[in-house]
Amino acid sequence: MKRKFTFFGICVLICTLMISLGSCQKDYSEDIADLQAQITANQNAITALNSAIASGKLIKTVATTSTGYTITFSDNTTISLNHGTNGTPGATGPAGATGFTPVIGIDAQGYWTVVTTQGGTPARILVAGQPVYAKFTTDQFGANAQGFITINGVATSVYVPIIAYNDVSKKLQITIKNTDGTFTTYNVAVNEDTFLSSDLVSVVSPIGETKVIIGYGRVGATNASVNTTAALATEGLAFAGKTLNAELRTGGSLPVILNPTEANLAGYTYEIIKSNGDVFKLQPSSITPGYSGAFAQFATAATNNGLYTLTFAPTLADILTVIGDHKELAVRFTKGDRKVVSGFQYTIRVAADVTTAFAPKATELVVPPHTIFLPIGTSLDILSRYDRTNVAPARTLNSADFFKSAIETDPATVNFDVSGLVQLSGTTVTTSAPTLETVTNLNDKKLSYFLKTFDWVGKYEKTNVDIVFYAALDTKVANIDLGSHTLSTTAKTKSVMLTSMYTALQAEGKTQLWSTKAKNVRVEFQKQTGSTWGALAGGIDYQFVDAADANIGALNTPVGLGNAGTIRKIVFTIEPTNTNITPGNYRAIFKFDDDRAYAAGKEFTITMPLVIANPTLPAGVAADMVHTSGLWSGNNLSVFGPTAGQLTNPVVYDLRGAYATSLTTNFANYAFVPKVAADVTAGLVTSSRDYLVQRAVAPLTYTTLYTAKEVYLRYYFFGNTSNFQDLETITVTAKSEIVEGKMETLTQVVGGVTVPKVLEITHGVSSPKNFKDFFVFKNYFGTDLAVFTNTPNARVAAVAITVAPEFSNLVVINVAGADFTIDTQTSPLAPITGTVIVPVKVEVSDKFGLKFTGTVNVTVKQP
Repeated sequence: MKRKFTFFGICVLICTLMISLGSCQKDYSEDIADLQAQITANQNAITALNSAIASGKLIKTVATTSTGYTITFSDNTTISLNHGTNGTPGATGPAGATGFTPVIGIDAQGYWTVVTTQGGTPARILVAGQPVYAKFTTDQFGANAQGFITINGVATSVYVPIIAYNDVSKKLQITIKNTDGTFTTYNVAVNEDTFLSSDLVSVVSPIGETKVIIGYGRVGATNASVNTTAALATEGLAFAGKTLNAELRTGGSLPVILNPTEANLAGYTYEIIKSNGDVFKLQPSSITPGYSGAFAQFATAATNNGLYTLTFAPTLADILTVIGDHKELAVRFTKGDRKVVSGFQYTIRVAADVTTAFAPKATELVVPPHTIFLPIGTSLDILSRYDRTNVAPARTLNSADFFKSAIETDPATVNFDVSGLVQLSGTTVTTSAPTLETVTNLNDKKLSYFLKTFDWVGKYEKTNVDIVFYAALDTKVANIDLGSHTLSTTAKTKSVMLTSMYTALQAEGKTQLWSTKAKNVRVEFQKQTGSTWGALAGGIDYQFVDAADANIGALNTPVGLGNAGTIRKIVFTIEPTNTNITPGNYRAIFKFDDDRAYAAGKEFTITMPLVIANPTLPAGVAADMVHTSGLWSGNNLSVFGPTAGQLTNPVVYDLRGAYATSLTTNFANYAFVPKVAADVTAGLVTSSRDYLVQRAVAPLTYTTLYTAKEVYLRYYFFGNTSNFQDLETITVTAKSEIVEGKMETLTQVVGGVTVPKVLEITHGVSSPKNFKDFFVFKNYFGTDLAVFTNTPNARVAAVAITVAPEFSNLVVINVAGADFTIDTQTSPLAPITGTVIVPVKVEVSDKFGLKFTGTVNVTVKQP
């Protein structure tokens, strides 16, 4: 069957087809030429299409003129529409008629229209007798049965090819109209997988121009090319197992990007071709995923970026026929009659290998000879201590830089006592694991070697290398768990023996080395906070001790060179009163420095984990927490200040007075702390951990009076303010002792019975009475504040005694000497009937602007 594509699908397939055909070099060259001619014809047809559209006379611009409008069409022809003008006035006739401005519009069918007279109907604008479209619609733009594009039903010269895919033959069929009116069908073989699966679609080079080298290496024709010294030249050839003019290697690699990234290459062959289609002399022997050359950073074994390596392994004879640079080469993949070709963007340089120049790295010690310090129990590729210097940038030398390389003992300096403890393999030197034998025999011993190299152009070099073997103080010592420690003022120390360290050192024969080379032996402490460890500023001390329990050096003092071997124990002192010490995870780190510069940085450390915990609360804490009666309601506490009264700023409230007397005795371990830190700035603070302070804020009013605040009763272990436990939360409300005071009526004994005194005055008969003789005002603590005198108690800021206006015609308040008095009003004298009870308002203000308001009654009797 055949499948036809839509017009837009045709366009897409044409683009795809041209890309694909553009990479073909066989069988389709004539087809490509024909298609190129058709492309040119299509370009000309598009030009004709533009002309056809232009022939529709689209309006281009409408310009206003002094007389009306000028309409310019798309072919630049114009028409003018002029306003009407007044006629010439007659000798006796009326004035001429007013002119009319044409109205331009578009009718329902999409044509331009114009109205030229007042009240007229729109008429289509005609050009050469034909109406003008304001826009094209899909009905006006299409294609006829012959495949030509039509505009408004009129065929143009633009032809649309017919493209179909034949499922049976697996070919694209492209039918194109020839210039003579005949049709030609092209059959292009293509597997469905080309577009629908994983078959190879395209081949490209990684960059605009990809340059690679296919090199060759061989021994020179003379001994001098091997080494300037005849004996060394002979030695070098024997070392390499080669003769003069012998081939050493040929080959190279070329990167290529395949699409899709994991293309199915089954059935494909690949080759390098020249720009004229000829096959290049040297051809790849294999293809592998990824690339190890300059584009290696983009390559992966999974080829998910499409980068592959073409590997060359030509004969020397073939290489010698194509020495030099070869440009405009391409990679061609072929499968049956399908060919996929990259751009001609490859340049292959066929050239002889060059001498491998190298030198010790800048960090190496060359005195001479080159001296390498090698820890016992390790392996080292000697080449890793050299850089190849004739590449840019210089890089670490490796075995691939040579045909053959090896490290060999200098026979003139061989030490048979120790050489058997060293293994040589290629350019790698290995020593056995540290033991009593290896350390005793190899430590700080120097052996001399030759680094022999035979590079790819047959140059032989023999480089002197001295290796100093040493025992590094990097012995693996397991952590020593210090366990847990409960804080105490009497049991502050915790000790640890270093037995495990000496056991490990002895097993490797390093005990003497430790004694003589370890310096700055010290202990550092760390504390865990969350998931991190931070240095501990203090609170734990250490002391090194010898086998006789005698101190080595001073407290917290590192041990110097030559004294490390006397250390047998470490004694730790943990100070519970230090603010750095709170319950948690700690660790002591035992460390030191190696006195040998070449061994520095490889020293072992021993980590000693420690858990610090608090003791249980003392038995007396429960007794200290007992609430005194009278001020409490559950855990709610009202405070009024000291016995001296609320006289100064700030006012101090001693919260200890609300607890058992033992709390005051033991208070060094306690504190009262606001639960909310912001309460400190709001006026509530602690002072010396003993009190709550109600702080004055300008203006001097105490905004936190009568405002409940939550406060912790906190217990400090060992008096350490950083190590505490909150025992309870109390709600404290500071109150005014005056506001919480009370007015009392004095009493007298009448007929053996105690009765309240009654302040009475006779209406109209002056006989002043002192309030103090009948009433008293006491604060919260029951202290008489003498508010009815002119010199009240210092706690009192002001006293006001008033009567309501309606009683001002009955009584008058006076100050008689130092006392407040009340008397009858004598003028004007208001008549009364019977006895009148007059309420007298008494206001007592404290130092903070808060007031007690009360009433005392005065009896006014009729004369």
